[in-house]
Amino acid sequence: MPHGVYQTGNALKIPRAQLHDAGNYVCTAVNDFGIGQSPPARLDVVRRKSNPATWTCPVLSLAHHLILSAAQRPKIDPVEQTVNDGEPARFRCWVPGNPEAELKWHRIGHQPLPASVQEHQGILHIPRASQHEAGQYVCTATDPRDRRPQDSDPATLHVREPEAPTAPQVDPVDQTVNEGDPAQFRCWVPGNPQAVIRWRKKDGGR
Repeated sequence: MPHGVYQTGNALKIPRAQLHDAGNYVCTAVNDFGIGQSPPARLDVVRRKSNPATWTCPVLSLAHHLILSAAQRPKIDPVEQTVNDGEPARFRCWVPGNPEAELKWHRIGHQPLPASVQEHQGILHIPRASQHEAGQYVCTATDPRDRRPQDSDPATLHVREPEAPTAPQVDPVDQTVNEGDPAQFRCWVPGNPQAVIRWRKKDGGR
């Protein structure tokens, strides 16, 4: 800046304006969202004694403009997941560069969450997913400084239907032994070696 021109707080002061002080002055504001610049302030100096010139830089309004124009939508992770019936599911929501944002989950269309769904500090947790919880969820972030809500893209939860239990297999399916001789059948469930096997004699069988 020219000699004799200085800044005090948000104000630019020129105690004794000179011809060489004439021109445009610009105020620049910096915050977490970036750098913003005010429209130029024009100073004209005429050849006569004048009072000190003072301008106030609209830092607060400019910073507010930066916040509004640069507000980011909340992010979610994952955007889609598939779980088996009865398994837990979890989604995370956050706003990059704004840890103070207030986060709230809801069903798409701003429908309330199912009673079985929990949320805390941007985490959506479903302890035991079922078809009732399947669908799309949206995270809304509100900046406490301007109270303007921003919705995320929808997060989609797919829940697989429980599969019908696989029928156990027996081997052999038929055998004949002499009276007094041993007999043995083997039973197992394909793909499920941990299955609990119980035998019983069917009513009316020999």
